[in-house]
Amino acid sequence: MFGLKMEAWEQDPNDPFVLTCKSCADKVFNSDTKVAGVTWGNVYLTVAEEEAMQAARGAEKALASGGYIGPLHGVPVAIKDLVLTKGLRTTFGSLVYKDFIPDAD
Repeated sequence: MFGLKMEAWEQDPNDPFVLTCKSCADKVFNSDTKVAGVTWGNVYLTVAEEEAMQAARGAEKALASGGYIGPLHGVPVAIKDLVLTKGLRTTFGSLVYKDFIPDAD
């Protein structure tokens, strides 16, 4: 699969990085969190689904051209809302910052 030409890769709906990203997104959007018997609903305040899909495609392209980064190459991550995330809403868990979008990481 990793030896495919780029044209074929761009049209391949079975890209393992994209499938993993889609699977994680499905879990984020279709799960309720229960803590001590209380259902909290979706615990993610900001989900960068499009950015994650672009990163997944980029990870596959890099791997296809020999650009392996390390053991977590292409693995989706969640970042705690206390860390500045350039261009993405970061609330610090507070309504005071509900619309804050930092311009730096």
